Amino acid sequence: MFGTSRPVTSLRMTNRDGRIVVRNGALTVEALSGQLLLNFDAPQAPGKIEERFGPARVRERFDEARRLADSDPLRALMLYSELLGREPRNFEVHMDLASLLEREGDLPGALRALLGAAAIVPTSAEVHVRLGLLYRRRGEANNALQSFLRAADCDPLSLAAHRNLVELYEAMGRKREALRHLSTVHRLTRSE
Repeated sequence: MFGTSRPVTSLRMTNRDGRIVVRNGALTVEALSGQLLLNFDAPQAPGKIEERFGPARVRERFDEARRLADSDPLRALMLYSELLGREPRNFEVHMDLASLLEREGDLPGALRALLGAAAIVPTSAEVHVRLGLLYRRRGEANNALQSFLRAADCDPLSLAAHRNLVELYEAMGRKREALRHLSTVHRLTRSE
């Protein structure tokens, strides 16, 4: 994460609540797991940059993070973290951060970001479908089921929610519930 040309002795390591963390400027990583640690409680230092950081600048940083997500995911994570520090209720940032963290293999981080998005817009079927998929990927079938059911409640026309419910109920051996949602899938696909 910090480059192979740097010696380990150039990094600052500390013990934070029993965990060894590596710090490089504003970036902090847990040494054992490689988990990026985001500090949402850090006070923002007042100054000229803070005063000029308006909505246009937020949008610019958000677009930059989206552009960098594939080529420089670590920089994109830092930008998303900065944006969440300034706008913790920004739904789009939570959703994009969740996608990036999941793609990078940080499932607990992706889960936290999606739960943050769900707290901001609790009626978003998309968030609950993504939560269900993530829970299923983590092997948490009951949490996945609850998320897919919540998605179907939020949007009864959500094809993704009903399809995932069919698959999950079938895997759980609950054929009657699977058939009920399969019927809904057929009805929704005929009306498209």
